[in-house]
Amino acid sequence: MAGRLMRQLGPLQERNFRRLWIGQTTSAAGDGMTGVALTFAVLGLGRSAADLGLVLASFMVPRVVFMLVGGVWADRLPRRGIMIGSDLVRAAAQVVLAVAAFTATGQLWIFMAASFASGAASAFFQPASTGLIPQTVSAKRLQQANATLSLSQST
Repeated sequence: MAGRLMRQLGPLQERNFRRLWIGQTTSAAGDGMTGVALTFAVLGLGRSAADLGLVLASFMVPRVVFMLVGGVWADRLPRRGIMIGSDLVRAAAQVVLAVAAFTATGQLWIFMAASFASGAASAFFQPASTGLIPQTVSAKRLQQANATLSLSQST
């Protein structure tokens, strides 16, 4: 059984992929909690469900609109740099949201602007991330690597 498990998790034996997997899994966990925290923050400040819809749309619309541009940039620029830059933008947006929520000065436009920035940054991060996988794992383990990342992100 242990041998079978090691074969299935084979890509994690490769240092570069293991580092990417740890970062991606941690990021996916944070992304999953962000939506829940954002919902509680918007509704907790006395905003309506319609306001929450606007905030969530402010995230999704730029993510969809900029995804193709993000893919083009991911093919032309260093993927690692795009991912780091995107994460810095997303981190700054999260800090703005946290300050707005904890100081109870959370005006709707602040939540919408931070969500817009986060969504746009995600549109650049995702294609760069996907394109980076083949660069971090051997060709024979690429399918397993994609499956391992998908499983951990879905979880």
